[in-house]
Amino acid sequence: MNRTTSSEARALRRNAELRRVRAPGAESGVLAVLAVGLAVYLTLFLDTVVRGFIRAPYGDGFDILAIEFQAQDQHDPGGYLWAPHNGHHIVWLRLLTSLDVRVFHGQSTIFSIAALLAVLAAAVLAARHIWRGVEDKALACVLAAVAPLALWTSLNAFDVSVSINTPYVFAATFAVAAFLLAESQANGVGAALGLLALAAGAAMGNSVGLATVPVLMIAVLRRPDRGRLPLLWVAGPILVAIFVFTAGQMAVQTQVTPETPVEHGVRMLRYFLTFCGLPWSASSERMSTPAGFQPVAQFVGPSIGLLLVVLGLYLAARPARGAAARDRLDRFCCSLILFSLAAAAMAVVGRLNASAGMQVPIRYSVLLAPLHIGIVVLLAIRSRAVGRLNPRNMSVALFVVLAVGVGHQVAGRYVILRYCGHIRQVLAAYDAGRRTPEMARYVYPDLRRADQMTAEMRRRGVYQ
Repeated sequence: MNRTTSSEARALRRNAELRRVRAPGAESGVLAVLAVGLAVYLTLFLDTVVRGFIRAPYGDGFDILAIEFQAQDQHDPGGYLWAPHNGHHIVWLRLLTSLDVRVFHGQSTIFSIAALLAVLAAAVLAARHIWRGVEDKALACVLAAVAPLALWTSLNAFDVSVSINTPYVFAATFAVAAFLLAESQANGVGAALGLLALAAGAAMGNSVGLATVPVLMIAVLRRPDRGRLPLLWVAGPILVAIFVFTAGQMAVQTQVTPETPVEHGVRMLRYFLTFCGLPWSASSERMSTPAGFQPVAQFVGPSIGLLLVVLGLYLAARPARGAAARDRLDRFCCSLILFSLAAAAMAVVGRLNASAGMQVPIRYSVLLAPLHIGIVVLLAIRSRAVGRLNPRNMSVALFVVLAVGVGHQVAGRYVILRYCGHIRQVLAAYDAGRRTPEMARYVYPDLRRADQMTAEMRRRGVYQ
């Protein structure tokens, strides 16, 4: 009798607490903290985008411009957009390059505007879906903020500020849109064609976008209604085959030091974990980072990557249970996790032999944002402790998270602005006629080829 009474009392207290959380105005404190924190966070992100902006082409930008100039001279109506570059179909980048050169005479702002709109849209759409999938609206507001916090980091601003990095933003944005459509109420042939179109859009940003296809196949397989399944499972592999077999060869360097299969396998695993540890594992011979940063990143990053991989696989392997909206949110988060892990696996295959070290450029970090969103949201909606937080405790926890996030934003801003500033200095020295060994890493590996492209740009009056 006492046990029954005690259980009923606890149930009544939990229900009363939930009513207080969901009562009108109960989340006002949470919203106030959230609004201020996100405003500061977004301001730092936009400031990093503007201050880190690099107008002059460099590196792969010269190769992309060479195809653009050739297309103009040959009056190519658009076939050049499909021309592969280092194993990728960079359709969106080539299209923006054409607009920038032919309409704006080489200002580079169109790249940043397009990438900024894409990353803003991805965060808003993901946040909206998360908010709709959580019944407790105070908690829903907090979890919805995870999307912009993950996507709008100052470290990801590097992919918005620099034209040749924008394809990663486009790939991630199309992937997020595809996963959202996969969890919509639409069904049938039209929905399947829409999923294929979005998957193709992701792959037109960068080949890593092809990871969207198998993830979508898993997502629709987990749905109770599988009307899209036959078409997607037939057309999906065909789409991947088209992109892969027309992508050309990647510029891969062979290893100087021979490796045994075991050594190569260990190095593949290390690179995979290092990639999954982005942005905290970011390191590059080009990055002008504080002394001691890269050794720490090479230890901490893979450790974080291991934790995220284990958590991600554990959460993605568990089936969704609950209301329909909750199931859709659960599957959406699982898709985000699997996409980032698949992107990391593709990076191991595509980039491992390009360097003997564990160099993972910061420009890939936007591809790991879906992993962070999926893990945090799934941990929260599957945790009973989080569901019992009252608005006051939730506001305090949110304040702490936002404070740490803003601190991370400030630190990332310092790293990116220092990096971009150094690139601009090297490019300015190159334009002034100075030639140093460092320029082969930043400007272009073959400086004679860079000189030819620079002269051609002057002749055509672009990027001047």
